[in-house]
Amino acid sequence: MYFSRRSEEAELERQVASELIATVRERRVRLGLSQQALAGLAGCSLATVRTIEAGPPSLAMAERIVAALGRIESEVEGS
Repeated sequence: MYFSRRSEEAELERQVASELIATVRERRVRLGLSQQALAGLAGCSLATVRTIEAGPPSLAMAERIVAALGRIESEVEGS
């Protein structure tokens, strides 16, 4: 039971991470941001953004990237 629950939690975390970054590239491009600019806003490296756009990242990094996009979208919409 414990192993099954851990497996289910790990799968759920992978799914959440994948869903969180599913639109990262689309949002970044729509906002006119380069990968380098997004990396600076999210406080991570360019390599991290490239890796995230290429495949599922860790949940924590996906949340940081999505938060950075949310901040810049708010600024753009508020302008």
